[in-house]
Amino acid sequence: MLVVEELTTDYGAVRAVDHVSLEVGAGSITAVLGANGAGKTSLLRTITGLVPATAGRVRIDGENITAMAVEEIVRRGVAHVPEGRGVIVELTVEENLRLGGLWRRAEAARPKEIYALFPRLEERQSQPASRLSGGERQMLSIGRALVARPRVLLLDEPSLGLAPVLVAQIMALVRRLADTLGLAVLLVEQNARSALSIANRGIVLDLGRVVADQEPEALASDERLRHAYLGF
Repeated sequence: MLVVEELTTDYGAVRAVDHVSLEVGAGSITAVLGANGAGKTSLLRTITGLVPATAGRVRIDGENITAMAVEEIVRRGVAHVPEGRGVIVELTVEENLRLGGLWRRAEAARPKEIYALFPRLEERQSQPASRLSGGERQMLSIGRALVARPRVLLLDEPSLGLAPVLVAQIMALVRRLADTLGLAVLLVEQNARSALSIANRGIVLDLGRVVADQEPEALASDERLRHAYLGF
């Protein structure tokens, strides 16, 4: 389980994350929603140690990981797929996947296990990532994160720039990963409708602060929240 308690992040005089608390259980998805600048990406970067927390705690299965180095947080089972599908385009699909498991050595998943989840990647395994479509690159980014066999998966805007049919496929995939692998998934999305369709819980950020924390159906039916924060 991922537990975030009163997490606060400052960039100089600017408060990007303001006393945020949330919980994500194994096999569940929590969607983090809000406009650009709401603090969604900063929240993920603080959880993974890329940005130091000003205050608060992050715990994984009860262990406080807040002050750990990034590599130690990864070793504790946290995988982060950042915005932008950051694959290495000069490498093949399989080489990209193997990179994800370098530090785990024998504990890492093998590419064949990832191909079982992503048959399309198996078809492309010997091709450079530069030849993949946007949807395939997103699958590769997620697959590379899964090679480390994480317990917690942080996804930052996985639908960004994808056609609606691909968005639906990616969202269905995320739901399947939570269900079949028991991952605790924290999903940052601007596509609120799609995110809420697969989430167990939804929270809305505004200027770094939680303004709503509800069941997805309640968020989707709240006209004030929809118009003010969710864009639909």
